[in-house]
Amino acid sequence: MPLGPLPGRDALPVLLGLAASAAGQSFLLVVLPPLGRRLGFSDIETGAILSVSALLLIVCAPIWGYVSERIGRRKVMLIALAGASLGPAAFSVIVGARIGETISAAFALILLFVSRSVQVVVSAGLLPAAQAYVADLTAPSRRAGGMGLIGAAFGGGVVLGATLAWKLGGKDAVFVFEMIAALVAVSFAGVFLLVREPGRREVKVSGNGLPSPLARIWPFLAITLLGVTAYAILQQVTALRLQDALGFSSQDSIARAGAALMATALAMVVVQGLALRVLA
Repeated sequence: MPLGPLPGRDALPVLLGLAASAAGQSFLLVVLPPLGRRLGFSDIETGAILSVSALLLIVCAPIWGYVSERIGRRKVMLIALAGASLGPAAFSVIVGARIGETISAAFALILLFVSRSVQVVVSAGLLPAAQAYVADLTAPSRRAGGMGLIGAAFGGGVVLGATLAWKLGGKDAVFVFEMIAALVAVSFAGVFLLVREPGRREVKVSGNGLPSPLARIWPFLAITLLGVTAYAILQQVTALRLQDALGFSSQDSIARAGAALMATALAMVVVQGLALRVLA
């Protein structure tokens, strides 16, 4: 597969898969804290679901990145999209059962914890494999622009997830989980049918056995970690803050938090999808 200035139609199913997965992630982070109260969970219990899954993501994503070097980008992306689809499907069943009071709060908590953990472990390879796939398709001089497309797709998904939280999250979270599961499943089908394994590029290795750029990117990784941490905290506590400090109901707090985070995600899309491509 020849290199181009920027990936085009070949990468479209991958970008759509990233957007759909990001929508599920964004929706869950906005909705779960206030929804957890409705389901009978404490804030600490709900936070444990999200924090443990975040830790699993940190551990598993680099592992899947190495796996993609051995078995291929396409296979890892398909595995990840399968997990990203089955997770919301499981959430819809569990949340619906708890709202209908057919299972206890304790059992629902265990099921959500296990489902979320398994989802993250399986789907953690999506972003590293997608980044590697786009890098394989993109000419070196335009690689930053290719990564900007990845960021824009992810940001677009965050916008979609926040919009769903704003419009529907407080009214029918079960339906939205089902919708997200279906969107990711469609993305899985697109990757399965349309995406081919890209040609591999040779990677220059430094004397210590590591890819030569790796030793120089730790400051950027640290900055990214701090930025993502701050944004994740904002996503998770905004709705709770609206409830506790301003007296909003669960439904209204989800809607207002979704609207606020939709605006921040739109700014992300503009910067990564437009500004970064120009600067690159």
